[in-house]
Amino acid sequence: MLEKFVATRAGMGEKTKKTEASIIKAFKSNWASGLDIRVSDILPSMLDSWLAVEEPHLMNSSYNRYALFIKQLLEVAKRDRMIAEVPTLQKPWKNPKKTARKRIVPSDEQFRAIVESIRKETQNIHCEESANFIELMGLAGLGQAEISALTWGDIDWTKPPLGELSCRRKKTGARFYPPIYPELKPLLEKMFAAAHKDGNPPSPETPLFSIKDARKSLTNACKRLNFPPFYQRSIRAHHIGKLWRKKLDIKLIAKWQGHNDGGKLILSTYTEVFGAGDSDYVASELAKLA
Repeated sequence: MLEKFVATRAGMGEKTKKTEASIIKAFKSNWASGLDIRVSDILPSMLDSWLAVEEPHLMNSSYNRYALFIKQLLEVAKRDRMIAEVPTLQKPWKNPKKTARKRIVPSDEQFRAIVESIRKETQNIHCEESANFIELMGLAGLGQAEISALTWGDIDWTKPPLGELSCRRKKTGARFYPPIYPELKPLLEKMFAAAHKDGNPPSPETPLFSIKDARKSLTNACKRLNFPPFYQRSIRAHHIGKLWRKKLDIKLIAKWQGHNDGGKLILSTYTEVFGAGDSDYVASELAKLA
């Protein structure tokens, strides 16, 4: 059935096919009932169980996409008369707008404490690299995929005023160019000095990191520090919130994030979180009414 589904989607756009290939990979990895099961023997509870395994790692919009995949997959089976009806999922749709309310973002103090805790994690042979990974994420506002793909050739040290990064959006492949922020430059300079071998600088093709993410180190640091379970997305949002609170042009922030929507995504996704529970922010906004 999976093979039939892929064949029916051959005419879809590349982005759609990549998304569905990723979901199929997750399906094959976590489908507990075996891939040799007869389609007619699949129970709704089996589908609900698979979605339940995936749900903790997904934002609401992504969860909806996974649920849609199940529906589309079984529609193929129905048309080929493998099944009479498409089973109803227990939770077929979740409100994407509620995702922002669930997202938690660390304060400056929490962010610094997390980086320091990871750096001191002696049982992790990659502790320094993991700490640098999370620190760069929080100081540059980049996602895990963009950071893991960075090479030394992607850094333009000469671009005024402090330099510029050349990043590639994983979803679209498009390039975007966030600046090297004042707080970020010392970290990049330290990493660049450490990357020299026998006095020679790293080649432009050399990746900044040998690791692909620092998720496990972040999780462990939050547990040690008794912090909420921050995710790598939370660390990225920390930087976006910082720029927003300093009242930088929202269109410019969006451009530095690789967004082409003029800031609509940031306004709809992040601003409710940035203002929530922030007494200083609330006070500053109320002061405008005086």
